[in-house]
Amino acid sequence: MEPGFQVSVISRTGGRERNEDACGYWTGASSAFACYVLADGAGGHGGGDVASQLVVETVLDRYAHHPAATHNDVLDLLSKANNAVIRAQASDRRLADMRSTVVLLEIDVRRQCAFWGHLGDSRLYCFDQGRLVPRTKDHS
Repeated sequence: MEPGFQVSVISRTGGRERNEDACGYWTGASSAFACYVLADGAGGHGGGDVASQLVVETVLDRYAHHPAATHNDVLDLLSKANNAVIRAQASDRRLADMRSTVVLLEIDVRRQCAFWGHLGDSRLYCFDQGRLVPRTKDHS
């Protein structure tokens, strides 16, 4: 049972040299689980584009190997992404100050539930009866 969700992405560079946005998702062909992740490099720190891409890749790689939708899984994915950025900071001094926000959403279609988490000012909203409802608060 593949989740029946549609995904659209709009990303703009804005006033920066590089686009520091990264996003992706994973749905298994026969799975009832889905994971969506968005990251935005923290401007002014250098390497934000690298950090955000690393966060997305880390979350999706881990999720693809262990799909689930639980509170603990969200915490684990956020921790793994943070650790990946810290390791990359230590491996290249040009990236020593890189940072990224992250927001992720896990869905279990069978149980009809969702879990999410975030760090920084990237946000998650849901549509409820025609209203846009925030699900996260700005951690800036």
